Amino acid sequence: MIPRHSERLFWACIAAFLAIWVALYPGTYAIEDEFNILSLAVSLSRGTVLLDVAGLDLDADLLWNGHRISKFSPFHAAMLVPAILTDWRLGFAVAGGFTVLGAFVLRGMLRREGLSSGWVALYFLCPGIWFYSRTLMAAVPASVMVLLGASLLLRENSRPGLAGMALSLGALFHPWMIPVSAALAIGWWLDAPRARLRSLTILTAAALPAAALLLSYNAFTTGSPFQNAYSLLGTQYGFKGENIATFLPFYAGSLLLMPLAGWAALSRRWSGGLALPAAVGTIVLMASLYYFRDGLGYGPVGLLPGQRFLIPASMLACLPAARFLSHHASAIRVPAPGSPARDPLARLAALVPAAALVSFVIGFTGVCLGHGAYLDAHASVQAAIRSAIPDGATVIVGDRAFKEFAPVLGTWHLVQVRDNRRPIDAGRAGAFAVWIGPPESSPPQGWFGSPAPMRVSARSWVWNRDVWIGTNP
Repeated sequence: MIPRHSERLFWACIAAFLAIWVALYPGTYAIEDEFNILSLAVSLSRGTVLLDVAGLDLDADLLWNGHRISKFSPFHAAMLVPAILTDWRLGFAVAGGFTVLGAFVLRGMLRREGLSSGWVALYFLCPGIWFYSRTLMAAVPASVMVLLGASLLLRENSRPGLAGMALSLGALFHPWMIPVSAALAIGWWLDAPRARLRSLTILTAAALPAAALLLSYNAFTTGSPFQNAYSLLGTQYGFKGENIATFLPFYAGSLLLMPLAGWAALSRRWSGGLALPAAVGTIVLMASLYYFRDGLGYGPVGLLPGQRFLIPASMLACLPAARFLSHHASAIRVPAPGSPARDPLARLAALVPAAALVSFVIGFTGVCLGHGAYLDAHASVQAAIRSAIPDGATVIVGDRAFKEFAPVLGTWHLVQVRDNRRPIDAGRAGAFAVWIGPPESSPPQGWFGSPAPMRVSARSWVWNRDVWIGTNP
């Protein structure tokens, strides 16, 4: 299918990704998690992980022991600090850079298996990677570190020390990678428990510094090394499986196609052992049991953000999928470039690399354009807020509005109120208010005083809202 020793498809995918990603560079953020990550990065740029100590009054993080703490990783947010200190939009380069790094890691894994690096096309044909490579979230960086850990571990001369460092760094970026990394390491050890006992000890020792950092951070922010903001919020109780009947088919079906033949990762034969099936199975199980899935309520478009929890599984599944597809394609004699081919199937197979590249270019460009239109609509909301509300003002914000107030855009004192409730605190009289709703909708009575609020229409072919900005009576 793909010429065994050809590297052209790999480099074409890298070049296409960089060209499209740079040409359609994100103009702003739009996800609530990005708002929180930016807030933590701003706090870190001011020398503290405590948001209130950094001077941020956003009414959007956990209040614990008299301080505002973030549930997001300071180790991931720290990578955004250089951008915060220069131009915050440069922070999107973190996920983009890790995406490219992941492609090179997979290329190394393929070459060690004697497979063409062109199979990296499987990686670039995962729409979840397309979407999250354009965000400020930790999904891609954390997943790439797990892929790197797997690459260092699953080789003839494994490097357990470096693997432990990579896996633990992924866990620092996002806590979901802790059970994933543990499953990967345990599955690898179980393939040869006696022979690999010393290597498992080295891997564990290499992960200890990161574990110590995480425990120290937890102790500082929550008062207990074994408690973090997620556990204080009760996230651990969200894995009850109330939606497993719909989530499991969604994630299982996604894994079959992202990457193509991704189910091969659940097979010991195509995975080369227990490590990858254990890690991928853990990811699918956790995501299916969790109470929430990104993209719900957005129809077919929600398929892309819905891949967030599956991204590490998709990346890890690329190698088994390449093994599986390469094995079944080996019976097809692909003609050399320029040589005649009499077998119609062989002629068709020769077109697969070009088809893969064209599919990636069209798909990724489409996602970038759609996501860009979504971001442009949010940018118009953020610009209207920036121009109407001065720095230092107190702003009453509804559920849908508060994420537009990241501290990289201005300095405000936020008070969150449910969209369907009327602000009633007399002490907030005279504050600004911002309410966002569907087109032609109106805020509940009592949200705004006199003069009449300004209404801004944010329109795109992806996302449409009306934004009301005024004063609170």
